[in-house]
Amino acid sequence: METAVLPLHEASHSDRIGDPFYSAERFAERVRGYMKAPGFELVVAEMEGAPCGLALGYALPVGARWWQGLTTPVDPEMIAETGDRPSPCAS
Repeated sequence: METAVLPLHEASHSDRIGDPFYSAERFAERVRGYMKAPGFELVVAEMEGAPCGLALGYALPVGARWWQGLTTPVDPEMIAETGDRPSPCAS
C-alpha cells in the first residue's frame, strides 16, 4: 500500500491532505478496514510502469447505512442492498 496506494491518495487529494480526515494515515486506516470486507477489490492503473490511478470498493452488505440521509426521495428498490449487487465492470 505504501508504494502505490498512499502516494496516489496524497497526489489526488493534495488540496485536502492537511485535513485530518484526508491524511494518508487515516486513508490507510480506512483501506485496511475495507480490505476485511467480503468482495473487496483494489485495482491500481499504471502508465509506463508508474502508478497513475486507483479504484477500490466492495459490495455493500444487506442493511448498509450508506444510503441513509439522502436529501432527495429515491425509489427504495433502487437503494435496497442485497449484499451481492453486481459490479458495473462484471461481464
